[in-house]
Amino acid sequence: MGEKRVKDQPQQPVPVMMVPQPLDEDEINLLDLWRVLVREKFLIAATALVCLGVGAIYAFTARPVYESRAVIHIGQINRIASPEEMTENQIEDPDTLTQRLSLKWGNTVRVNPLGKRLQENKSFIEIMAAGTTPQSAFDLAGKVVAQVISEHRQLFDATLKVWQEQLAQMKRALGSMEDTRKSLGNESPTVDLLLGRSNLDYQMTLLAEKKGVLELKLQPGRSYPTRLIRKPVMPQRATSPRKGRILILSLVLGLFLGMLAAFGHDFFRQMRSKSIEA
Repeated sequence: MGEKRVKDQPQQPVPVMMVPQPLDEDEINLLDLWRVLVREKFLIAATALVCLGVGAIYAFTARPVYESRAVIHIGQINRIASPEEMTENQIEDPDTLTQRLSLKWGNTVRVNPLGKRLQENKSFIEIMAAGTTPQSAFDLAGKVVAQVISEHRQLFDATLKVWQEQLAQMKRALGSMEDTRKSLGNESPTVDLLLGRSNLDYQMTLLAEKKGVLELKLQPGRSYPTRLIRKPVMPQRATSPRKGRILILSLVLGLFLGMLAAFGHDFFRQMRSKSIEA
């Protein structure tokens, strides 16, 4: 009976002793890192203050830069291969204009196409001129804009003049051909005469088509010069240096360098203690 009673009793679970595993020497302990930062807090604070001081000196002593902006619309010269193939070309490509102004004015003048803001129309260009004073930036922007518009106007007028001369020549040639055709109509029809009249009609058709193409080019809606959309504005505040941003970045950089210096100092301290013990 006693043995049966013992067998019927539920067995109690045997407790398992958890033996703590030793930490690997190379394993990073966050608590130890925090202790290092607390122990080296004065080094971190000193490094942060030095970086903040350097940033403050630069922010408050650097020469301010002002920026004036204007917007122009680059003119179009309508180039037509045929009435069915009509394409519009800008007087000057925005990339070419950017390179040309950069070579002449350096970093004081920048060009920003406004295609992303204005339905991908890259003919709208923002010209930005920088100066050490608001007046100098405003004057430079006005000078650059006036120069670009003047140069584009000269190219536009020269192109229109060539087209107008070509159109006048075509009109005179068509008039002469028409007179010749009328004179041929009064003569007795022969094979040579009929061939000559047919060839003349063909030449007149081609010339009339070219004349129509030129007339399309000269329409005001298809060709127009570069024009000013937004006048240069007198800047009210400097665009650089941005004092607040410089101070924040200087403080963040100082804290980061301070923590690196703290860990480095602790590392060399441990290495020195280990060498002494050895």
